Amino acid sequence: MRDSKGPITSSALKKVMKKFEATGSLASRQRSGHLTTAAAVATTVEQTVQSMSAVAAHGECSAREVSRQTGVSYGSVWKALRITLKWYPYKLQHKQELKPPDFDSRRGFANLEARLRNIRVVLDPYKTLNADLHLDAFHYKDDMISLHPSVFI
Repeated sequence: MRDSKGPITSSALKKVMKKFEATGSLASRQRSGHLTTAAAVATTVEQTVQSMSAVAAHGECSAREVSRQTGVSYGSVWKALRITLKWYPYKLQHKQELKPPDFDSRRGFANLEARLRNIRVVLDPYKTLNADLHLDAFHYKDDMISLHPSVFI
Protein backbone atom coordinates (compact mmCIF):
# COMPACT_ATOMS: atom_id res chain seq x y z
CA MET A 1 0.00 0.00 0.00
CA ARG A 2 2.82 2.43 0.75
CA ASP A 3 5.31 1.06 -1.76
CA SER A 4 5.42 4.25 -3.82
CA LYS A 5 5.82 6.50 -0.78
CA GLY A 6 8.37 4.47 1.08
CA PRO A 7 8.11 2.97 4.56
CA ILE A 8 5.91 4.53 7.25
CA THR A 9 7.77 6.77 9.65
CA SER A 10 7.82 6.17 13.38
CA SER A 11 5.99 9.45 14.10
CA ALA A 12 3.17 8.53 11.65
CA LEU A 13 2.91 5.07 13.26
CA LYS A 14 2.67 6.68 16.71
CA LYS A 15 -0.14 8.99 15.49
CA VAL A 16 -2.08 6.03 14.05
CA MET A 17 -1.68 4.05 17.28
CA LYS A 18 -2.72 7.05 19.39
CA LYS A 19 -5.83 7.59 17.22
CA PHE A 20 -6.77 3.90 17.44
CA GLU A 21 -6.39 3.87 21.23
CA ALA A 22 -8.52 7.02 21.57
CA THR A 23 -11.35 6.13 19.18
CA GLY A 24 -11.10 2.37 18.73
CA SER A 25 -11.10 2.85 14.97
CA LEU A 26 -8.90 4.18 12.19
CA ALA A 27 -11.86 5.70 10.29
CA SER A 28 -12.07 9.43 9.77
CA ARG A 29 -13.81 11.33 12.53
CA GLN A 30 -17.50 11.99 12.14
CA ARG A 31 -18.41 15.50 11.06
CA SER A 32 -20.95 17.70 12.80
CA GLY A 33 -23.75 16.88 10.37
CA HIS A 34 -24.41 20.58 9.73
CA LEU A 35 -25.38 21.32 6.12
CA THR A 36 -22.73 23.05 4.09
CA THR A 37 -23.42 26.61 3.12
CA ALA A 38 -23.74 25.61 -0.54
CA ALA A 39 -26.40 23.00 0.21
CA ALA A 40 -28.38 25.34 2.46
CA VAL A 41 -28.23 28.14 -0.11
CA ALA A 42 -29.17 25.72 -2.91
CA THR A 43 -32.37 24.62 -1.18
CA THR A 44 -33.34 28.23 -0.44
CA VAL A 45 -32.59 29.30 -4.02
CA GLU A 46 -34.49 26.35 -5.48
CA GLN A 47 -37.59 27.11 -3.42
CA THR A 48 -37.45 30.80 -4.31
CA VAL A 49 -36.97 30.09 -8.03
CA GLN A 50 -39.92 27.70 -8.06
CA SER A 51 -42.20 30.17 -6.28
CA MET A 52 -41.11 33.04 -8.55
CA SER A 53 -41.56 30.91 -11.68
CA ALA A 54 -45.06 29.94 -10.60
CA VAL A 55 -46.04 33.59 -10.17
CA ALA A 56 -44.31 34.91 -13.32
CA ALA A 57 -46.30 35.12 -16.53
CA HIS A 58 -43.83 33.12 -18.61
CA GLY A 59 -42.09 31.12 -15.90
CA GLU A 60 -38.95 33.23 -16.06
CA CYS A 61 -36.84 34.00 -13.04
CA SER A 62 -33.91 36.33 -12.42
CA ALA A 63 -30.88 35.35 -10.36
CA ARG A 64 -30.55 38.96 -9.23
CA GLU A 65 -34.18 39.00 -8.09
CA VAL A 66 -33.64 35.74 -6.18
CA SER A 67 -30.62 37.39 -4.56
CA ARG A 68 -32.72 40.39 -3.52
CA GLN A 69 -35.56 38.28 -2.14
CA THR A 70 -33.42 35.82 -0.18
CA GLY A 71 -30.72 38.19 1.02
CA VAL A 72 -28.07 35.82 -0.36
CA SER A 73 -25.32 37.36 -2.49
CA TYR A 74 -25.66 37.17 -6.28
CA GLY A 75 -22.47 35.10 -6.51
CA SER A 76 -23.83 32.51 -4.09
CA VAL A 77 -27.13 32.35 -6.01
CA TRP A 78 -25.18 31.95 -9.26
CA LYS A 79 -23.08 29.13 -7.78
CA ALA A 80 -26.14 27.43 -6.31
CA LEU A 81 -27.98 27.52 -9.64
CA ARG A 82 -25.12 26.38 -11.83
CA ILE A 83 -22.88 24.22 -9.66
CA THR A 84 -25.17 22.68 -7.05
CA LEU A 85 -28.52 22.54 -8.87
CA LYS A 86 -27.01 22.17 -12.37
CA TRP A 87 -29.44 24.76 -13.80
CA TYR A 88 -28.22 26.93 -16.64
CA PRO A 89 -29.91 29.86 -18.39
CA TYR A 90 -30.70 27.84 -21.48
CA LYS A 91 -32.44 25.22 -19.33
CA LEU A 92 -34.58 27.74 -17.47
CA GLN A 93 -37.20 27.95 -20.21
CA HIS A 94 -40.96 27.78 -20.23
CA LYS A 95 -42.41 25.10 -22.48
CA GLN A 96 -46.04 25.40 -23.53
CA GLU A 97 -47.95 22.17 -23.88
CA LEU A 98 -50.00 22.12 -27.08
CA LYS A 99 -53.48 20.68 -26.77
CA PRO A 100 -55.75 19.46 -29.60
CA PRO A 101 -57.82 22.71 -29.60
CA ASP A 102 -54.60 24.61 -30.38
CA PHE A 103 -54.62 23.20 -33.92
CA ASP A 104 -56.75 26.05 -35.31
CA SER A 105 -54.50 28.71 -33.85
CA ARG A 106 -51.41 26.88 -35.18
CA ARG A 107 -53.04 26.69 -38.61
CA GLY A 108 -53.77 30.43 -38.53
CA PHE A 109 -50.23 31.22 -37.47
CA ALA A 110 -48.78 28.94 -40.16
CA ASN A 111 -51.00 30.56 -42.80
CA LEU A 112 -49.87 34.02 -41.70
CA GLU A 113 -46.26 32.89 -41.90
CA ALA A 114 -46.88 31.34 -45.32
CA ARG A 115 -48.43 34.55 -46.63
CA LEU A 116 -45.46 36.53 -45.36
CA ARG A 117 -42.99 34.15 -46.99
CA ASN A 118 -45.10 33.17 -50.01
CA ILE A 119 -44.83 29.44 -49.39
CA ARG A 120 -47.39 26.68 -49.21
CA VAL A 121 -48.26 25.13 -45.86
CA VAL A 122 -49.12 21.52 -45.09
CA LEU A 123 -50.50 20.83 -41.61
CA ASP A 124 -50.90 17.74 -39.48
CA PRO A 125 -53.09 18.05 -36.37
CA TYR A 126 -51.21 15.17 -34.72
CA LYS A 127 -47.73 16.66 -34.89
CA THR A 128 -46.29 19.62 -33.07
CA LEU A 129 -44.84 22.68 -34.73
CA ASN A 130 -41.67 23.12 -32.70
CA ALA A 131 -40.52 26.67 -33.23
CA ASP A 132 -40.13 29.90 -31.37
CA LEU A 133 -42.70 32.60 -31.90
CA HIS A 134 -40.16 34.64 -33.86
CA LEU A 135 -40.83 34.54 -37.59
CA ASP A 136 -37.19 33.94 -38.45
CA ALA A 137 -36.91 30.97 -36.07
CA PHE A 138 -38.64 28.55 -38.46
CA HIS A 139 -36.47 26.18 -40.45
CA TYR A 140 -37.97 25.36 -43.81
CA LYS A 141 -37.20 22.40 -46.01
CA ASP A 142 -37.80 23.13 -49.70
CA ASP A 143 -39.77 26.30 -48.78
CA MET A 144 -42.58 24.29 -47.27
CA ILE A 145 -43.81 23.63 -43.73
CA SER A 146 -44.62 19.97 -44.13
CA LEU A 147 -46.65 18.66 -41.23
CA HIS A 148 -49.05 16.35 -43.03
CA PRO A 149 -48.46 14.88 -46.49
CA SER A 150 -52.11 14.78 -47.60
CA VAL A 151 -53.76 18.01 -46.44
CA PHE A 152 -52.83 21.13 -48.43
CA ILE A 153 -54.17 24.54 -47.57
